[in-house]
Amino acid sequence: MMIEVENLYFTYPGNVQALKGVNLSIEEGEFVAIVGPNGSGKTTLALHFNGLLKPTRGCVYVKGKDTRETCVEELSTVVGYVFQNPNHQLFNLTVRDEIAFALKRRLTKSELEERVEDALSLFGLKAFEDLNPFTLSLPLKKLVAMATVYAMKPEVFVLDEPTTGQDFFGAKLVENAVLKVRDTGKTIIVITHDMKFVARHAKRVIVMVDGEIAFNGEPRELFDQSTQDARKTLERAKIKPPKTALLSYMLRQDGGFKDLPANLLIPEEFVEALAKLRSKSVVKCL
Repeated sequence: MMIEVENLYFTYPGNVQALKGVNLSIEEGEFVAIVGPNGSGKTTLALHFNGLLKPTRGCVYVKGKDTRETCVEELSTVVGYVFQNPNHQLFNLTVRDEIAFALKRRLTKSELEERVEDALSLFGLKAFEDLNPFTLSLPLKKLVAMATVYAMKPEVFVLDEPTTGQDFFGAKLVENAVLKVRDTGKTIIVITHDMKFVARHAKRVIVMVDGEIAFNGEPRELFDQSTQDARKTLERAKIKPPKTALLSYMLRQDGGFKDLPANLLIPEEFVEALAKLRSKSVVKCL
């Protein structure tokens, strides 16, 4: 098991209880989304995965190591964390120096150069390597932040709101970068409000509400508008399902498309389902 969370409680100063008895397992190679309203405990939970926060009560194990007894530096070699605001993560004068910074004490010069070149190539940053990261657009800053973490070769990537606050093209650029990291075999954990991203890419979704897990399962189950439990969970978590899921449900209920699946998640699925219904209608007519 890559990450194991057992009866986790966490209380911030001022007796603010952020997590209340969370139990969770994440396996190697999973693509997991953590969603929920602001203040629900999403980021607090994720910050326990690399030891930036330590449990008030309960345990978190990363590859079998108790985070209470393991330093952040050691945990960061397993779990890399990309913060929501890249300005909180970047501080060097060039993109190349940014990527190389954390590696200088760990690698030989040739190994360092190989890691930096690999990261620049994977994230399409070669043309920007000599520029100051703070002069770049928000999407490119996010790519630089991801590249700095990737170069350290962690087994787990935690990304906090990777596509938030960007236009369509910027969000798509970052989304594609996340998929490139996924394709290298990393375990991906994404904290997000972007339900289109969740519907398209996550294999499992964890819904946090008031410091507790309200749902832990597949996106198709969460967004299935035909079930009362799913609708209640979404309402409680203040989550709007993808428009494709809403449309497929409404057409099935009120639009005369009784054979249309009620839990379609992405436009491609919707178009394919309509095409199948149309072909069946043609066959019946013949």
